[in-house]
This record gives sequence, C-alpha cells and structure tokens, in this order.
Amino acid sequence: MENNKKIKPNSYYSIQYWMINELGLKGLELSIYAIIYGFSRDHCGAFTGSRSYLADFTNSTKAGVDKALKSLIQKNLLEKKDFVNHGIKNCIYVAKEVANLVSYQSTELGGVANSVVLII
Repeated sequence: MENNKKIKPNSYYSIQYWMINELGLKGLELSIYAIIYGFSRDHCGAFTGSRSYLADFTNSTKAGVDKALKSLIQKNLLEKKDFVNHGIKNCIYVAKEVANLVSYQSTELGGVANSVVLII
C-alpha cells in the first residue's frame, strides 16, 4: 500500500448515525460530508482544503469528489463560498446547520459524543 504524504498518520473523521439514518448519506458523499462537518461543526470553522486532499483522504478521484460536493450542495447540506486570495480563486465548504434536519438529541458521556469513528 502506497503511503500518502498529504494525509497525516493520525488523521481521522467521525461518521455519526444521523448522517446515515436521518440525512440518508452513503459512500463518498457520506465520507466527504463527515470530513467537512468535522471542520465546521463548531459554527466557527470551515473546510479550506483542496479537492485533492478530499480525494486522497477518501481514496477517490477529484471527479468523484466534485460530483459528491455538487450533490451535497444541491441537497442543501453544504454551503460553498468562493473567495480570492492573492489573485487565486479558492473555495471553502461549510456543513449547514443540521439541527432542523435531524431528530436526535446529543448524548455525551464523559465528554465524548456517541459516534462511529473511522480511523483512516
């Protein structure tokens, strides 16, 4: 197996049950949503990484990532914001507020949320 230098060995993302059961996500859309949600769930952050990063992290292609991002935006689960930095167009992605979309209550035990963690 080839080592991917872009992804740190301790990197991971969490898939929560409501992403599957309530939002109906699966496959690449589920993984990409979970990654972006991890960056933006505190309502202060956003995913500023590249499509290449998402492709590498999910063992996918840029074309697959583009298709999944487009679908998640159309489903109103992600928001894409464009900005220009030093003359270069960049994008950030934010998971939209899901409190109204899902019917769950956060259950935390000892400060750790109940979730399934995939370590990649």
